Amino acid sequence: MHINTEEIEKVLGYDFKNKDLLIQAFIHKSYLNENACSFEDNERLEFLGDAILNAIVTAYLFTQFSQMPEGKLSHFRAKLICTTSNAEYMQMLGLEMHLLKGKGEHLEVRGALSLTANLFEAIIGALFLDAGFEIAERFILQHFEKKMHEFLKKPDENFKALLQHYTQKNFNQKPTYVLQQEKGKEHQKEFFVQAFVDDQELGLGMGKNKKQAEQNAAENALENIAQIEEDYES
Repeated sequence: MHINTEEIEKVLGYDFKNKDLLIQAFIHKSYLNENACSFEDNERLEFLGDAILNAIVTAYLFTQFSQMPEGKLSHFRAKLICTTSNAEYMQMLGLEMHLLKGKGEHLEVRGALSLTANLFEAIIGALFLDAGFEIAERFILQHFEKKMHEFLKKPDENFKALLQHYTQKNFNQKPTYVLQQEKGKEHQKEFFVQAFVDDQELGLGMGKNKKQAEQNAAENALENIAQIEEDYES
């Protein structure tokens, strides 16, 4: 196992005091299923990074838009830290090729986008543990504030309609959406929805309500389809 921490740190603009945290951020659980390794996988760092990223973006929006109501702030936050956005932040860094994963992981339909987004959250978690909240916040804003404003300016798209157009054209079928899981208390629920075509899972989405989760699942499906077609063509 080899992870070039020096190269990664150069891109991040930060030298880790605890290199093991940085290494752990780049180890997917599928890698440990196939290789003996003394490190944990990055899922706990991903869990932590998700919470830290949420706090950073929430505070940023609260400060930037002092007169905006809570509902609109929540909508903006969802645009800035969804799977698609997190994956794009990671791709801007160009470090996803360093992720250690199992040989078959990239073959999953929803693999590429989800793996990339989760890696980004794991890096944020590692950075927070090594340097604290302020450094993690500074990293996010220095690297991605401009991109965040681009995301906020993008019009909302009806991804369910786009996915249905694609599947009817290519498979002569409409996609179906299955509620996979509900988590959280009544006033803080998270809904997880899968998008299917002909029993094939195309995408997975999470949202504060079922409608939002279905839209995110459709968006994830379109991203996965685009990735598969790109891989096939290459």
